[in-house]
Amino acid sequence: MTPDPSAPRIVVVDDDFLIQAYLTEIVGGLGCRVVDAAATAAEAVAAVERHRPDVVLMDVRLGGPPDGIAAAQEIKARAPEVAVIFITGSTEPETAARMAAVEPLAVLAKPILPEQLARILCREAPAQPRRVPPM
Repeated sequence: MTPDPSAPRIVVVDDDFLIQAYLTEIVGGLGCRVVDAAATAAEAVAAVERHRPDVVLMDVRLGGPPDGIAAAQEIKARAPEVAVIFITGSTEPETAARMAAVEPLAVLAKPILPEQLARILCREAPAQPRRVPPM
């Protein structure tokens, strides 16, 4: 099946390959197009430069400095039109404040459920009108 060219274009960023694959599968199942996946902050920034996606699904903890928040800050500085959805297991107030400063589209707590992404991507993702298969 060929993805709908008007579907939101997504970059998935997580340093855990299994979570990255899981998120990619969920996003694809929602009718979105995963245009790239990354495991590090540098890879994430490069993927956004290359593809100019509509949304970046960004894990907060990427296994080393810089983290996902720093990557999102750089992405927003270079491409302010790109929306960021943070994915985190953290409940630390400092982390929450840093995420809020980026003005993300959403912050999702792990584990991520397909319904959570569907609500956000189908309601608010900045893209052209698209069809999303029922869940």
